[in-house]
Amino acid sequence: LAEYDNASIISLTPSSLLILVDEAKGMHSADEPKTVALAFLTNDLPDWYAYLKQQNVSVKHAYKPRKGGPHEGFVIEDTEGYLLEFEHFKQHKENEKLIPILSKNKNIQTAVAHGEKKLSLNASIIWLYYKDVLRMENFYQNVFGFELVADQGWTKIYQVSPTSFIGLVDEKRGMHQYTHKKAVNVSFLIEDLDAWFNYVKTHKPFEIKSDELGFGPEKKYKAFIGFDPEKYFLEFDKFYEHPDNVTLLKLLSE
Repeated sequence: LAEYDNASIISLTPSSLLILVDEAKGMHSADEPKTVALAFLTNDLPDWYAYLKQQNVSVKHAYKPRKGGPHEGFVIEDTEGYLLEFEHFKQHKENEKLIPILSKNKNIQTAVAHGEKKLSLNASIIWLYYKDVLRMENFYQNVFGFELVADQGWTKIYQVSPTSFIGLVDEKRGMHQYTHKKAVNVSFLIEDLDAWFNYVKTHKPFEIKSDELGFGPEKKYKAFIGFDPEKYFLEFDKFYEHPDNVTLLKLLSE
């Protein structure tokens, strides 16, 4: 969608984006713990696994289809150590709220083909790893007003947009343990950035990095950074008209 000197913005689904940042110009070092997992939700799980195995990716947890259960999937590791999970949620009492939401989403075809079939995604979840999940439930519900759409006991899934979700994971049972530093930002693209910034400065629902809003290069975007109670970076962005933002802004306006 956009390529800057320091970062590239990739569309996963219409309301879920991935931003890859050059560590030499970003807020994190690539040596920091990668305490996050990015889940791609798909109805093409077996085909994705077959395709990725052909690409000789590093498989951390293999795909083992089984009957029953609320979900199934597999986990791979990218070339710099981030965990990518491919997941499919099933009809199950645990997913009573989630399945109707996912059923409204279109299958978004990627450029990847396996055989004659173009492989698709329909949503994403960013999994974050915490010591005190109850505290974080209260944070995301009370500060952001996000709705809990799936409760797996040791994980809680909140809807952020039609195709984007945040998952809170108990570090005692997840793929990662809590770390103070983590090479990840959780970013929210919002229209009323100034109002959000003024609200946070006034009411202090969480710590912020600076008392001033910051502009990106050539004023392509404006942003501020905050920290959740367990030190994940929360980034709030608004993008402006610029030749580098044409495709991104077109998507955001749809």
